[in-house]
Amino acid sequence: MREAIGGISIFQLVIIFILLFTGIMCLTINSSKAYAVKDEIITMLESPGSGAISGDVNGIIPSIIEKINEQGYRSTGASCPEGYTGYNRNGSVVDNNISFCIRAVSSGDQYVNALAKKCQNPDNSCTPISQFTSEGTSDFPKLYYYDIILFYQLDVPLVSRLFNFRVTGSTKVITR
Repeated sequence: MREAIGGISIFQLVIIFILLFTGIMCLTINSSKAYAVKDEIITMLESPGSGAISGDVNGIIPSIIEKINEQGYRSTGASCPEGYTGYNRNGSVVDNNISFCIRAVSSGDQYVNALAKKCQNPDNSCTPISQFTSEGTSDFPKLYYYDIILFYQLDVPLVSRLFNFRVTGSTKVITR
């Protein structure tokens, strides 16, 4: 009887290690897909032919959906943070079961603040601060970058979605 009880506890340990190994493999596979899709989306947004340069992200959404389906990315998140637009795997704007989130961020304000600090120094002669705006001037173009959020889960068999994680990324500054 002693060997039977020892065999059962070893069997339980083996099952626990198999479940842990499976969970780690699922997490690794899901995160690598999410990072690959994020990198593809950033590359597509930064490409000269994309609509992101002109401010129209909707024109590039079908290409993003095609890449998502190519990569086999199927993870979804509950919701996007404030200011982001969430899209599902069909390319529709949705509020829940979101595949990815995108938002355009104006980075012109950062340059305006830096110029304002420089112009406050009495030794520097520069254009009055009131002429600089985040929308650009004749001397400064409009500057934007895009933030992207994708989701992945710890997807263990029999338990399904256990934890939800986010992958975030940003494009380089794009001038309009």
